Amino acid sequence: MLALVAGGASCVFRSHLSVGQEPKAPPPSAKLLLPPVTHLCVSTDMQWLAVAVAAAHHGSLQGAARTTCVCVYGLEAQRVHALLPLPADGDVASPVAAMTFAPAGDKLLAATGSKEVLLFDLEAGTRAWAPTGLGAALSERLRTMPGHLRALSMDPAAGLSAVLLHTPHALCHVDLTQPLTTDAPPTAQKKRRRVNGTDAGTGTHGSNGRVIALEQPCLFAAYFRPGTALLIERPWEAIMRALQPPLMRKRFGV
Repeated sequence: MLALVAGGASCVFRSHLSVGQEPKAPPPSAKLLLPPVTHLCVSTDMQWLAVAVAAAHHGSLQGAARTTCVCVYGLEAQRVHALLPLPADGDVASPVAAMTFAPAGDKLLAATGSKEVLLFDLEAGTRAWAPTGLGAALSERLRTMPGHLRALSMDPAAGLSAVLLHTPHALCHVDLTQPLTTDAPPTAQKKRRRVNGTDAGTGTHGSNGRVIALEQPCLFAAYFRPGTALLIERPWEAIMRALQPPLMRKRFGV
């Protein structure tokens, strides 16, 4: 199966090409038109393909009601397995900001533009969350992070017990199987440290749901092997050097 995205349009094709054959156009039945795709991800066991679309039909691709959703395809069956609708903020559907599969391939974790984290059970095709109230508490914690969510990832060995989320200016490490750690409010004797004019973070070392502010813009942060994550930053000095020289002109006259 091939997923193609071009010019705001997208489509998914079933592969009909065997080894040694010349490429040919797929039959009309092998083409499934979709609304604009924003994110794609494949499970590590190559069983599922998740496609986040900007506006899809709820309940059926030919239905009347439209909402932002994630389409999950079974790569072995080569058909739509489930449509996972995302919550709307009023009349506006919140877009997908990032998503990833659990290492076991049985769950999908997605984050929306409103910094709401959603956990889906793929077999059932429904929302799934073990600790009561963790979703709302985590969303409130993530909204303290400046900037938009760029990516989320899981430790390949720990799964939901070690999830890393990041914006260009902050990181959050959370165990989704446990309640969040509640921090005591700052006192006059112990004020929050600030980095670049913003709070330096929420939580202490080892606390669940700790938010860490970054001094340099973060381009990428994700787990790439058990117990190890990769963080790529771009120093502000490099950004300033890339700017065009200032345009000088007289304040008065020509």
